[in-house]
Amino acid sequence: MKTECHTLVEGWPPSHFLTTLCELELTHRETARLKRYLQESKLPTGKTLHSFSLQVFPSLNGAQVGPLCNSSDWLDECHNVLLFGPSRVGRTPLAAAIVDGNVRQGIRARFYSATA
Repeated sequence: MKTECHTLVEGWPPSHFLTTLCELELTHRETARLKRYLQESKLPTGKTLHSFSLQVFPSLNGAQVGPLCNSSDWLDECHNVLLFGPSRVGRTPLAAAIVDGNVRQGIRARFYSATA
């Protein structure tokens, strides 16, 4: 009759087993939270900074766009981001990429188009 604990079969000490189990639980929770935040955000599919071509906007400074996606400082300071331009130039994908970047940092956000 086999009654050995899984940790004894693998040769792991209980502390290592518990540490690994906690790390897996944290990873699972983080993944589930990100998935939930992305669903709640109602972002257009596939609109991320990596899929957005900054070459479409020759006057757009990529060094200014990156921090909007990768940092929440502007949110913490209650700043706004306003995107102006004619139709069909990519404002919506750019706004979605900014929201996506912030959601992936663990910030809850909701995407709305101007027409909504």
